[in-house]
Amino acid sequence: MSKLNLKRKEAILKKLLPPHNQPVSLIAKEEQLNKSTLYTWLKQARDQYPDLYVILKSAGSTLC
Repeated sequence: MSKLNLKRKEAILKKLLPPHNQPVSLIAKEEQLNKSTLYTWLKQARDQYPDLYVILKSAGSTLC
């Protein structure tokens, strides 16, 4: 994945996470991505950064 794609992925993930907490379905539509792609990215981020799960859970995120 190129650097540009990584930056885009990061920007998209930020929309899904606190404090924005935008719905996956909305972001998928806006970014023309499959919802399952976004859920995979979230899982990868959670697996790579286990503390992220704790932060999301404490913030009341429904993405955990």
